[in-house]
Amino acid sequence: MQRVGVCVFCGSYAGFNPAYIAAARELGALLATESFDVIYGGAADGCMGALADGALSRDGQVTGVAPPFVNALEHRHRGLTHWEGVASLAQRKLRMLDLSKGVIVLPGGTGTLDEFLEVLTMKRLALVLHPLIVIDVAGFFRPLHSLLQHLIESGFAGSEQLSLYRIVADPPSAINALREAFPL
Repeated sequence: MQRVGVCVFCGSYAGFNPAYIAAARELGALLATESFDVIYGGAADGCMGALADGALSRDGQVTGVAPPFVNALEHRHRGLTHWEGVASLAQRKLRMLDLSKGVIVLPGGTGTLDEFLEVLTMKRLALVLHPLIVIDVAGFFRPLHSLLQHLIESGFAGSEQLSLYRIVADPPSAINALREAFPL
């Protein structure tokens, strides 16, 4: 089977709910078990670090991508399989998409929201075809989904945008969505 890279956007902070870290670690482990390569921002901290730790605990392939100035803000994970430096955050997102065929979004901050919205916009414009899966850990993404529905109801977005991403409850459901997108 050809290995498939999955880009995961998530926070370099842990958040206040322990479920966020647990979901990130579980997702990393499941991706590795299912022979998906993890492509992410390269940090050792927060959900990002838990994701990488989970994948590496199952002998997964993990690639970190980041510009040099991020190293002053986030600690680079030292156990990565591969590391790629890029010049900017914009290049980081594009490189992560180039290395992957699917995108999963876990809880995170404004950077994670930026990444999700950019991929959603790129899908709307047919610039990327990646499946876009959002794991709604402990209801974290309900307000964002409500905001997107509000944009549609206010006439600023088409209703088709809600079909460009899939919300799932947990990491096993995200793996099932990937299996549907990439059957063996």
